[in-house]
Amino acid sequence: MISVQDQDTQAVAMHRVLAPDVADAFLRLIWRDAVNQRVAFNKIEPTKILRKHALEIHGRDYAPLLALHWGLTALISERLGTDLLPSFVWFRMYFGGDVCRVHSDRSACEVSLSLTLGYSDGIPWDLNIGTQAIAGKKGVTDDFGDEPYASFPMQPGDSVLYRGSRRRHGRVTPNPNRWSAHVFFNWVERDGPHGSEAFEQLEFGNLPVQA
Repeated sequence: MISVQDQDTQAVAMHRVLAPDVADAFLRLIWRDAVNQRVAFNKIEPTKILRKHALEIHGRDYAPLLALHWGLTALISERLGTDLLPSFVWFRMYFGGDVCRVHSDRSACEVSLSLTLGYSDGIPWDLNIGTQAIAGKKGVTDDFGDEPYASFPMQPGDSVLYRGSRRRHGRVTPNPNRWSAHVFFNWVERDGPHGSEAFEQLEFGNLPVQA
């Protein structure tokens, strides 16, 4: 079996990981539960990566996100030929004119999948990913400079599979929609150097005791 650390595969577009109507239904489920206060949005203020505020829900706070993440694990493991464990997942809604500055992620993002759920105005907002692996974490920049990169437009239900900790990525063109909604899934190699970061910050509790 090839280790994730040894692979140097390019980012790969994966079309229709969810059927478009399923992606739409999942987005509506999230929004309904947020409006009905079954889950709370975290408002992310502008950061060195984002220019505008965003709305976010972490998987540890919302079981449907965890279920989808864990359910995709076998598919992604098979695609890479690598035994993976989920680390963390989050939903994020970006707003018009925002960009995501170019960066790489921490070690819990050995394998990443960016899934688009929907756009307010139906205009794809490209994800940009560097075509060269990086040896270590680099800073945040407005663009890729001289580094070559690929652009991935996604329709609702489409995704891109890449290595978030070893590929610089971002969205350098401003969001052309009033809002766009995405889910970001991350995995680590079960027996790899970051396997201890699986199931990040989750408390599982104890199994039931038979009376």
